[in-house]
Amino acid sequence: MPIRTFIRDVWTQARLRIRTRVGELCALPGQLIRGSDESPDFEQSVKVVLATFTVFTGFTINFFVMGVTVTDLSKWQWWAFFALVALMLRYIFGSAIHLNGTYVGKTINKPIPDPPAALTAWSQEKAPPKSRSIALLCKDFLFLVLFGMLAVHITDAKTVESFARRSMWFVGAGFGWSITDYFARRCWYRLWGQTPRDSWELRAVDLVFLVIFAWLACRAYQAAYDFLYSGTDIEVFIRRSAAIVFVGFFFSAINGIVAPDAPAAAVAPAQALADSEWPGPFWRLWVFFDGVQFLLTWWIVRSVDATAMGRVLAVTFIVFLFLDFGVMVRAVQLKWK
Repeated sequence: MPIRTFIRDVWTQARLRIRTRVGELCALPGQLIRGSDESPDFEQSVKVVLATFTVFTGFTINFFVMGVTVTDLSKWQWWAFFALVALMLRYIFGSAIHLNGTYVGKTINKPIPDPPAALTAWSQEKAPPKSRSIALLCKDFLFLVLFGMLAVHITDAKTVESFARRSMWFVGAGFGWSITDYFARRCWYRLWGQTPRDSWELRAVDLVFLVIFAWLACRAYQAAYDFLYSGTDIEVFIRRSAAIVFVGFFFSAINGIVAPDAPAAAVAPAQALADSEWPGPFWRLWVFFDGVQFLLTWWIVRSVDATAMGRVLAVTFIVFLFLDFGVMVRAVQLKWK
């Protein structure tokens, strides 16, 4: 073989290998973001995060108790303790149901055909999680960090009015989690799966309300900034936050009309993978409960006397704890989560 032909063949093979390798490297970021069809195992991460959040909740409650001296049961700190415990427990339950229902596959018991006499007739398998997105999981973890920061902020309240308003910040963060979770999953679904489940009516409604929410959030942020650094009235921020809550109620109602929640009876594997990221109806329940609790707490601050405000807050938060827990249990039974 002539030396020129040999060199040309070697160069052609080397160029082909380089081109193939470069293509694989360019596709690597997309593969890291999207992953594969194999179901990831988020169970241990979810357990660690929930355990950390639970321990931090206990630390927060202990910090609140150690920071006050309660010698008279009529003092607001006594009743604020129960309100704080109910508020923390509600979000521990909600976070556990959301994270386990979204990122941890359920255990399925299947019968074993013709099992040996010494073995059980059932086997356990782990179903794939509904969500396979690492980005969305990290988003939820960041919200738990935000809840922890706001919980510490609540414990530093010096008056019952301050305690109630800081609790509103905490409940408002839960409301924001529900709204942002819907839009984040809608965007993720739009990026990785375009199936008949999506429609132009739903996209139009989402776009309009996304713009409205962004505008209202900017106004609320400006009011919060002015309160923290300029000493303006906190009521301005609360009123603008209440406007977001009312728009959230209206948005969840419109979304419930135009958005399909029930999965298709039979779908292809690719569509089933995309549909697993589709936001179900569970987020609307949180929008309702968090929004109502936010507005009701605001009404308590404005209408109830300071001597009775602690008791009213404790009763209100405990009622919402049991209502929310019961509804979440039913939602899981109905496979909404």
